[in-house]
Amino acid sequence: MRAGIRCSILCVAAVSSLASPLQWEQGSGFRWAALSVPSSGKTGFTLLSPADTGILWTNFISEESVAKHYNMVSGAGVAAGDFDGDGLCDLYSCNRGGENALFRNLGRGRFTNVTQSVGLISRGGAMSLALGDLDGDGDLDLYVAYFGIEAILREGGRLSFGMADGQPVIKGRQARRLKIIEGRLVELGEQDVLYLNDGKGHFTAVDWAQFFRDEDGQPLSAAPMDFGLSVQIRDINEDGYPDIYVCNDFQTPDRAWLNDGHGHFRAMPRLALRNMSYASMGVDFADIDRDGRLDFITVEMLSRDHAHRLRQASSMPLTSRRMGAGEDREAVPRNALYWNRGDGTYAEIAWLSGVAASDWSWSPIFLDVDLDGYEDLLVSTGSLYDVMDRDAAAAAAKLSGSGVTDARKLLPLYPRLNHRNAAFRNRGDLTFEDVSRAWGFDSRQVCQGMALADLDGDGDLDVVINCANAPPLVCRNDSSAPRVAVQMIGLPPNTQGIGAKIRLLGGAVPIQSQEIICGGRYLSGDLPMRVFAAGSLTNQMRLEVAWRSGRRSRVSDVKANRVYQIDEAGAMGGQSPKS
Repeated sequence: MRAGIRCSILCVAAVSSLASPLQWEQGSGFRWAALSVPSSGKTGFTLLSPADTGILWTNFISEESVAKHYNMVSGAGVAAGDFDGDGLCDLYSCNRGGENALFRNLGRGRFTNVTQSVGLISRGGAMSLALGDLDGDGDLDLYVAYFGIEAILREGGRLSFGMADGQPVIKGRQARRLKIIEGRLVELGEQDVLYLNDGKGHFTAVDWAQFFRDEDGQPLSAAPMDFGLSVQIRDINEDGYPDIYVCNDFQTPDRAWLNDGHGHFRAMPRLALRNMSYASMGVDFADIDRDGRLDFITVEMLSRDHAHRLRQASSMPLTSRRMGAGEDREAVPRNALYWNRGDGTYAEIAWLSGVAASDWSWSPIFLDVDLDGYEDLLVSTGSLYDVMDRDAAAAAAKLSGSGVTDARKLLPLYPRLNHRNAAFRNRGDLTFEDVSRAWGFDSRQVCQGMALADLDGDGDLDVVINCANAPPLVCRNDSSAPRVAVQMIGLPPNTQGIGAKIRLLGGAVPIQSQEIICGGRYLSGDLPMRVFAAGSLTNQMRLEVAWRSGRRSRVSDVKANRVYQIDEAGAMGGQSPKS
């Protein structure tokens, strides 16, 4: 397995803990500690400066490197976790043009770069990854999404053509990823890999044909050659088993793989989703209306500004609907929000909800910023080059001539796309309002990888974003609303309780639910902690946990402004079925 993948696992799956000393009280199967929550505050974020945090570091991407490898514009991510077990949440940031960096949390909002002293120097790795106990044997398996080191058509180079059965074909070393389909030259991505963990830290790639089926239940001969951008492992259909959702770029469709309970997967039924974002960057899940069912969003590149939208051209080719093709999933060049009907199908409501457009988007995260019991939506945005700009494309076409080779030299003609990040407040009625400026989440850096972590120990989740050619953004969450923070102490080797589903009853709304995931953000991974809205300081609440193992925990008399660590060793019940 590649060193870059090993390093990502280390950082994404690091031991979780809070950022300040806590006085713990022991309960039956859990312990709790009071949080230091500010008596006054505001809904939203304060952007901390690099001078304040000590994170004096930049993810550098040069024009020369992009001209050589266009896929460099996809950016880099960030992971949060306590790598040294001192009780403080540390940060690991990836770099497209140099060495990655590990920042040790010193407390009081200060960090120091310890990359050299701990022996992490990494320059490579896969696009995105997620971990979960897919086969129910107690350890964490790994899904790695691949995109492609080379952007063959955009970077140029000589192509070799030939004939086979009377049809033109690509020959030579590019034949694996370039195909001629219906008269069009089509570029494909790389194949994803699912690695099973043997419980001793060794991972083995599975035979795709044995583990994956299409919508009709037929084995896939090989992994699809998709442009993978991000992958998330979680229980999508809420049957108790972790599923896989993969966001894919360009013409390669997203993949939703449903677990049969034994670590084998079947594609989600064709009629479950009626459309799909054409170029999905990231995905996230939440019960956005608190009806007890899990909804989700994928993000794309539609501009929020109408005038700017008219100046752009989507990369999606124009297609017409086919009469009688009822099982086709229409590709749409925008965000897609899927509301769970409860019957295995989803209504796509992004326009209705007001979240269809968030500019060139990378990572969506559902987070209850105002702690009212409904998850809001944060989206990182921006691009080094607005390659959809019609005027720049016209100028480039005049200069490029007819050769593909020259195309990569024309990138400087395209303007930088630095629209503000997006924050949408959930109104609780399936609609959202744009509160980016009001909540201080409106940076105009090129923001890509994004992760959640409680960096100051007050029990709410702060946001860290890896930017292109700028220091990371550290956005302190300034809420003073009552909260309940929850962490898992799982049985080894899943010590963080990845895959555990948590419900809080009696808080700001009757029931809130969340799941502990590992990785799953665009190039990034959160601190494995979840935060719920308590509603008031006097509400009488209860926590319920369904562990991946099949065990169940229950904590009564839950109070606001506390953090609870729930121990699987004290849970009731047996094991879930194994493969």
